[in-house]
Amino acid sequence: MITRLARSPRAILLASLFVSALSLAGSGCARKPGGLDVKMEFRLAQTTPGENLTEFVHIPTGERFFVQRDVFLDESHVASARVVAADSQPTVELTLTPEGRAIFARETERHVSEHVAMLVDGRLIAAPIVRAPIASGRARLMGDLTQEEAERIARALNARAE
Repeated sequence: MITRLARSPRAILLASLFVSALSLAGSGCARKPGGLDVKMEFRLAQTTPGENLTEFVHIPTGERFFVQRDVFLDESHVASARVVAADSQPTVELTLTPEGRAIFARETERHVSEHVAMLVDGRLIAAPIVRAPIASGRARLMGDLTQEEAERIARALNARAE
């Protein structure tokens, strides 16, 4: 059976409002005026399956990571963000709030030699290995980002921080 799609302006408007309401309800983050929003999460990850872990695939490389549910750093811990070029890749450099700085320092100290999954809007951007504790209050989102995505993320994080 083929269902005919409604094409009236009213039907299109109602469909658009419905889709917008669904995305707002499921986003888990507050919307800013002008549609600026982003959900950023840092979580511990590993390369082997385990209990209570969620599998993510890093699309560019095909690598599989198994990510903990607990978020230790999120967009609320960002004081400012800016786009920089690192190794010719668009990168979002984060300056953390004092609370974010303390959390990031503690977690990177506890988890040297482990993966930290960087998720943006539910997508795995990267899962680097912590090489040393990071107490500078700065972090970088780098990996699977276009220039446009990096700029959108930085704008949204800065708008949220205001």
